[in-house]
Amino acid sequence: DPLVSTFKRDGNNNAETRKDLQPLIDLAVRKNIAVIGIHHLGKPNNQHTSAIHRLNGSVAIGGVARTVFMVDKYQNDDEKSVFVRAKNNNGPTGDGFIYSITGVELPHNIRSSRIEWGDRVLGRPEDLLPAVQSNFDSPGKSKLEIGRAHV
Repeated sequence: DPLVSTFKRDGNNNAETRKDLQPLIDLAVRKNIAVIGIHHLGKPNNQHTSAIHRLNGSVAIGGVARTVFMVDKYQNDDEKSVFVRAKNNNGPTGDGFIYSITGVELPHNIRSSRIEWGDRVLGRPEDLLPAVQSNFDSPGKSKLEIGRAHV
């Protein structure tokens, strides 16, 4: 189930979302464990000037996390995706890896899939995630070209 399905309050409200996340944070601290949450990205629009703002719902979801990884299509290529550090309180942010998901046949005629890791990519999350829009978009330029122009 999505993380937000456990929320009792408004998942779009920062303060209420933090209250709903607090028991999970307390559990992680008490048990000395890491919590991995999987969350959906919102549809791209011109309001997303930061990769973290692509997270659906309240900004508290990305705000309470120490590290946020994001995946998206790579440069509008249906065969490739990019895995990027969108937030990291304990180290560098940005950079990532290209990857693709391919089918594989396992013993006993079991069909599955696997990740094939590709090249390392360098840059800010906003430059590497093609669906993060710049308020300074220029017609005919890729998101990467626009991002490089503002660095």
